[in-house]
Amino acid sequence: MSDNGGTNESVNNNAPFHGAKMMLTEGGLRTPLIIKWPDSSLNGQVIADSVSIEDIYPTVLESIGIAPPDNLDGNSFYKTIQQLEPITPKAKFWDHVMTTSMISYGMLSADNRWRLWQPPPLMGAESTLVLYDFDADPTNSTPVLPLPPTQLAAMTESYLEWYKDVHTVKTTFVPRANGSGVLTGMSFLRTPGFGQYTFGIGLPDEYSGPVARQTGVWEVSRAGNEVKATFGDAAISGEIENDNSCHSIVIVGYFPSKFDTYFQQEK
Repeated sequence: MSDNGGTNESVNNNAPFHGAKMMLTEGGLRTPLIIKWPDSSLNGQVIADSVSIEDIYPTVLESIGIAPPDNLDGNSFYKTIQQLEPITPKAKFWDHVMTTSMISYGMLSADNRWRLWQPPPLMGAESTLVLYDFDADPTNSTPVLPLPPTQLAAMTESYLEWYKDVHTVKTTFVPRANGSGVLTGMSFLRTPGFGQYTFGIGLPDEYSGPVARQTGVWEVSRAGNEVKATFGDAAISGEIENDNSCHSIVIVGYFPSKFDTYFQQEK
């Protein structure tokens, strides 16, 4: 399989679906998934239901007799391959941050009927939401106009719930007797790589030393009245300018990506 549709250049083509790579439309996202199973009796099937790339891992686990963990984002479709049960219906979501000014998101409803798309701004102008109805247009080419308020509100609310969930760092805090503590959790390893990133934490006035860190990758620390954040070779710092008993430290950074370099070259 591929992680996205083709560019609609040269020999690749996403017809009949509208859109191309970098677009959160059907042509930009839908690709064939082809699996050859060791058990030949499972081969030769064509299944029209949609799954996502995150569903492949739990499916492979179940196929070799390992129960997938409950905390995975994906769902196994191995029982569907065995013709024991249908695909588990679920909404699918996409976030696409190319640069600070080019942000796009999309959603496919659990029944695979509705696709919501927020295109990135065009030439600096804010874009408007687009909604497609596959029952009316299976090619995902003609937007629904006017936008149905009830359907739009329900999908937007669902997207915002997903956004909050995946952007919330889930950790466990274990306090220590001296007022410090330890944060742990796999989600805490989501080190910022590019794009915007904000880190905020409350800091007692008398505290000095490391505040939070992922060893060898990034760290926030305090020494005297200086608060410093390091991310690899990059470092930013600021001075505490008051004598409050507690300080709210907020660090905002921007990490350039290959997309920034590409668009700078294009300009």
